[in-house]
Amino acid sequence: MPTPISINLRDSNNFFRSGSSVESLDMHSKLVIIFQNPNNGEPFVFDTHWGVVLKEPSNLLTFPVDEHSRMFVDRQPGAFSWILSYLQTGNVDITPLNPQQRKLLADDIVAFDMKGLMNLLPQLQQ
Repeated sequence: MPTPISINLRDSNNFFRSGSSVESLDMHSKLVIIFQNPNNGEPFVFDTHWGVVLKEPSNLLTFPVDEHSRMFVDRQPGAFSWILSYLQTGNVDITPLNPQQRKLLADDIVAFDMKGLMNLLPQLQQ
């Protein structure tokens, strides 16, 4: 049986928004997170599930989601693959990251308000 969670209903633009009514959603339902590639304008896509995104408090749910469970993030993908990996596994290894990658990850931790990764910021900013 699906685990019900709270998610906000669509607004006038047909996107899910905060401050609306609530419906149930299967934690195993697919979610596609779409960033726009700043170099060529092409979409940069991450496939995951709602349960992964909802594992930890963050501001990921502040981004619009359409009726096809596509979340649109209006920013560069930066280090989101490491954020998503952290949400999936509970771990992120920063030792192999170069200074530019560390800055990208630190920026994304702050931008997405990833509470579980905030303790890494001092190490990433060295």
